[in-house]
Amino acid sequence: MNSPALESIYATPSELAIAKQLDHVDAHAAYFIAQSPFLVLATSDSEGRCDASPRGDAPGFVRVASERLLQLPDRPGNNRVDSLRNVTANPGVGLLFFVPGVIETLRVNGRGRLSTEPTLLARLAVDGKPPRSRTARRSHRTALTRAPPPQGAQPSKANGET
Repeated sequence: MNSPALESIYATPSELAIAKQLDHVDAHAAYFIAQSPFLVLATSDSEGRCDASPRGDAPGFVRVASERLLQLPDRPGNNRVDSLRNVTANPGVGLLFFVPGVIETLRVNGRGRLSTEPTLLARLAVDGKPPRSRTARRSHRTALTRAPPPQGAQPSKANGET
């Protein structure tokens, strides 16, 4: 199946669905990122094999350096470094941010680049311990997505609803 054939079986996206996609991290997305203690990092290797890896820490562990640059520290884990290895082979990355109790998620897609530069790592230290590396993400697409609420879920707090 090709793209025109696929588009022929689906309705045109709504204006709202199209408008939610931005080419930068705006103030609302930056606030969401600051509240998020958990994300899923999607990468793929040079052969196109995909990996989705959980990342987490205290809310705000991902630093919004600018409207087009996020900094994600690599905290201690299983040392497989699959995602990091993938970024060196294929810089295309996707981040899916979650905030507990909020029914929206935030997707940020872009290009990643690894760094072990001590000054940058020091800015991302927790309890005096800098990460071993950090991945910078140049954002090229950002979208806040509202999922249908699970039965009994509380309304969103991130967008001012009560």
